[in-house]
Amino acid sequence: MWNKIIVPLDGSANAEVAISYAQDFAAWTGSELILLFVREPDDTRSENVLKCYLGSLVEKAKEEIAPLLKKSGNKELNVRVELLTGDPAEAILDFAEKNPVSKIMLSARGQSGSKARWPLGTVTDRIVNASTVPVTIIRTEGSKAALRPKGRLEYILAPVDGSKESEASLTYIKEMASLVGADVIFVYVLNIDLSIYGASDIKQLEKKRTKIKRYLEKLVKQLKNDGINARYELLETIGLVSESIRKYAEEQPVGLIIMSTHGHSGFRRWVMGSVTSRVIREGNTPCLLYTSPSPRDRTRSRMPSSA
Repeated sequence: MWNKIIVPLDGSANAEVAISYAQDFAAWTGSELILLFVREPDDTRSENVLKCYLGSLVEKAKEEIAPLLKKSGNKELNVRVELLTGDPAEAILDFAEKNPVSKIMLSARGQSGSKARWPLGTVTDRIVNASTVPVTIIRTEGSKAALRPKGRLEYILAPVDGSKESEASLTYIKEMASLVGADVIFVYVLNIDLSIYGASDIKQLEKKRTKIKRYLEKLVKQLKNDGINARYELLETIGLVSESIRKYAEEQPVGLIIMSTHGHSGFRRWVMGSVTSRVIREGNTPCLLYTSPSPRDRTRSRMPSSA
């Protein structure tokens, strides 16, 4: 699983929102929590000031997590800080690569204002597209965290579209569900394209539904064979797939959405900037993203963003 959880910080309240979620995961998984601050070359704040800031966050995390540690059975929260200098996205990615068996957990927004350093589409987007380790995104609105119950995860939502790519995160789903005792809900969103399914195509549509249900039943059976409670939902929409996922996650006690950033259905591609991106930007549920880009894609995505 993940022996290390890396939380990138930039000194803002928005970026700190991810700590609350990360410490919960660390408590249940026994992972080491690493608070990572990347100081850009033009940052005038002294090293001592930044170390004091990070030290205060460590103490706060240990204090807040104490009640949950008792429930999880883990004795203590192993947390440390790292202070680096350089390009934020590059430094975070390099650190994650040098610390194997880890995942990155960060907020979608950091410093506010026109010179924001951590807006989705720049640093966060670069990390998601280039990371070779799983990334969990916490959407924030101002300094308020995404809405979800504190403590143990009750349900994990796993959107799939029938492709091998969308199932790439199945290993992480199994491991996370086993560690925290969560139930898994597989969700498939069928886009009823009226230009394809007309009044005379009812039988064709019903065959499609039957095929999808069999596929979902197979996924559920795999998890149940591993002792994990699981079920599925087949949703239908004439609108956005992402909106159906978002609404379902918020209507249920879902604590985490686990998605592959690359998937494919007969109607849409699930890539960052499309379904996955919309779920992060518009939803209130933390999203764990699994991606394994090719070396060529990684080189391209790690080039400085023009955004």
